[in-house]
Amino acid sequence: MKIKSLIVASVLALALTSCGWSEKNHQVSKPYTRTNDVERVAVKFDTGYREVKGHYDASGKWVPKQYVRDTVRAVEFATVPILYVDVMPSRESVFKAAEATGWEKQLWIAVFLFLGVVGVAIYVTTKNGGAFGKGEASWITKFVALGIIAALAIGLLNPINKSGNNTKTIKYKEYQEIIKNDPNLIQFFDSIQKNGAFVN
Repeated sequence: MKIKSLIVASVLALALTSCGWSEKNHQVSKPYTRTNDVERVAVKFDTGYREVKGHYDASGKWVPKQYVRDTVRAVEFATVPILYVDVMPSRESVFKAAEATGWEKQLWIAVFLFLGVVGVAIYVTTKNGGAFGKGEASWITKFVALGIIAALAIGLLNPINKSGNNTKTIKYKEYQEIIKNDPNLIQFFDSIQKNGAFVN
């Protein structure tokens, strides 16, 4: 009975862990500040018009004072804290990085190992009606537990590693600009590549 419970618990753990990367879109923290990390920004702008005083033009004709359209210019500045956000990759970014570092092969190894352990467990529990001595039952339980843990580790550690290492901290205003053209931040997270390879 212990072995069956362990198998069920492992399958549930696999399903729940996989849900950690179920988000289609990236995740982003609330904007925050850092101590003594500030920047000077414009807080007030002019009207965008420039006064041209009355004058004579090249032909000698009087041109009265007027206001002409000009570029809007900052006229008042303030020092404010810089806002940052921590951006975590989407499922697509995580899997893309994991696949680029051999995750597909690892996943197949994990699946075969998991199925093998489950198969052995089912075979052993049904043999002789499941009657075991105390020592045998303990050994079988340990074997199944270690096999399932090894399968989960082989299958999940790569994406977990990519998910954690791909988290980036950037300025909030930069984040707002980036998502306009790359809403799922696929290109943004691909930028963690160094010399053509994903960073582990």
